[in-house]
Amino acid sequence: MIVAVEGPTLPPDLLWTGRGTAALVALLREAAPPGSGVLVPVNLCAIAVAGIIWAGMRPVFHDVSAAHGNAEIAHLEAVDSSDCRFVLAVANFGRPIDMDAFCSFAKQRGLILVEDTCNALGASWNGQPLGSFGDAALYSFNGGKILDVGHGGAISIRDPALRGRVAAAIAEMPLADTGHLAAIAELEATLRVARQAGDEAAQRGAYARYRPQALFRVDASWPTRLAPGLDQLEADIARRRLLSARYRATIRAPGVTHAPARQGEAVWRHSLLVPPERRDALVARLRQIGLSASTWYPPVNRMFAPESRSLYPEAERFAARIVNLWVDHSTDEAMVDRTATIINNFFEQATV
Repeated sequence: MIVAVEGPTLPPDLLWTGRGTAALVALLREAAPPGSGVLVPVNLCAIAVAGIIWAGMRPVFHDVSAAHGNAEIAHLEAVDSSDCRFVLAVANFGRPIDMDAFCSFAKQRGLILVEDTCNALGASWNGQPLGSFGDAALYSFNGGKILDVGHGGAISIRDPALRGRVAAAIAEMPLADTGHLAAIAELEATLRVARQAGDEAAQRGAYARYRPQALFRVDASWPTRLAPGLDQLEADIARRRLLSARYRATIRAPGVTHAPARQGEAVWRHSLLVPPERRDALVARLRQIGLSASTWYPPVNRMFAPESRSLYPEAERFAARIVNLWVDHSTDEAMVDRTATIINNFFEQATV
């Protein structure tokens, strides 16, 4: 299905699906033979890694920076990508990655460059919107995304022939119904419990049970739901940046650092790096008093290739320290200030 809906950072003629994973699966299946390697950051969202496997492909993990959680080209160059057909360029946390370097890397190796903008809608690199560099780009509008309409995904594809094949594959998917939405809710509920328990086997089982409901499409009217959010996207991104800057200015606790800001970012969450031995206690304290915080994104090799854990030391260090603080419409300046006070006091008291 091709629907012409565009905005400040959405190209026209997107292909629309029920979630971004469905678009990824369709692309991979139509672009390369089964068993092809897909070069991905080890802290990629687990549902995307599951989608790569469901498509019959093989995820090839690489490390990410311990300072900001995204990949730099040196991390990709450290991995044997000789049997890969794709590289997934993931701009997580709303921070743009060096797309010039990613484009050069993909071109030199003959790889299909797929941009993952799911947590970076509205971000840019050197003034050019993310999603406009690669051979394809993925978008997500699920819960918690920068533009959240509950569910939905999209993909742009540069090559007309490949786009036609992917469009035909998407057209064969069932239309979204209450069963698909119920399956998403059940998956998320199961994962919350399994993550809290640290039960990776239960998480794998949850994805396996969800698989039959993962691939679906939306009807032609669905993309119009995005119009109000797209109209406000520029203002929303500006507000997110201001709140992030306020966290940066007010949280100055000992041992706490902020992930570096980057030109062109569209802040998904404000990323705070704290001493690992105190991180979980801090998150529990914030949640106890009604303040939002999370610890995304952990290395997914813990779930899909646990024997390789020691190969990704930077991702492990980042995962042990990260605290994500909200900058969306659930947050205002007073909440930022309250959060900063709690965090500063939490660590200052620990040093007394």
